Amino acid sequence: MRELEQALGRYALYRFLLDRDDPTRALFLAVASEVFGRLFDDADGRDLVAAQHVRLIVFDVEKGAVTTTSSSTSAGRALDAFTAR
Repeated sequence: MRELEQALGRYALYRFLLDRDDPTRALFLAVASEVFGRLFDDADGRDLVAAQHVRLIVFDVEKGAVTTTSSSTSAGRALDAFTAR
């Protein structure tokens, strides 16, 4: 639970600062797939992510690849831009 509090607290702070300074930019919370499975891949985790409008990028540490993004359109565009580099 402490990890979740820290991650979402930091995300909220960074989202506030980014929205204030450059509201056109999107913020994502990147988490390893094992962390996602432990903290976000259940009903409570999904409800929390939705209620707080958290954009997630889930990555596989061993493969070094993104496995999942949040379902928002901006997440898909940002991921496309990132992977095109």
